[in-house]
Amino acid sequence: MWADDDLHLGSLFVVAALTFVAFEGFQLAIHAYSEVDNAHCNVPRAIYVSIVVAALIYIFLAEGALWALDKEQIIADKEFALAAGAAAVLGPWGHALVMGAALLATSSAVSGTLFGASRLMAVIADDGYLPAVFSKRIRDHVPAMGIVCLALLAWLLVLSGGLELILEFGSLTFIVVSF
Repeated sequence: MWADDDLHLGSLFVVAALTFVAFEGFQLAIHAYSEVDNAHCNVPRAIYVSIVVAALIYIFLAEGALWALDKEQIIADKEFALAAGAAAVLGPWGHALVMGAALLATSSAVSGTLFGASRLMAVIADDGYLPAVFSKRIRDHVPAMGIVCLALLAWLLVLSGGLELILEFGSLTFIVVSF
């Protein structure tokens, strides 16, 4: 079954890490628990509904790519395979649609990470393990210094290396931290 494929253990870990990160954002909702109305009902409901919707979108996109493209083209196009598949079916509008969705997903992931991680930084600062400046909040919720610090760190990482390296590093880091 795998004889023709170029499968390495490292590649398997990278794919597992990327899949994990695709669904990792759902745990970020927990960091806003104290900010949500009727949180004991709304947070679990939001997480379950979001997981189902995200899984259906991933399945739909994967099936669409397999339907529109052959295996060789998917392998050749790598991360642009969905855009190529959409272009094959919908023309330039399909390509633009997938690229716009990718930009939206990326910005959403960055915003969600800044949201959750900044609140986590504030809690850690409240416990005395980070400088107190990270525990200060605007309007009782927004840890502005944590957001600024994390955004600057992300910007420095983007400047220091390629996006793929940063994504793989972030994915593997999320898995290690979660374990």
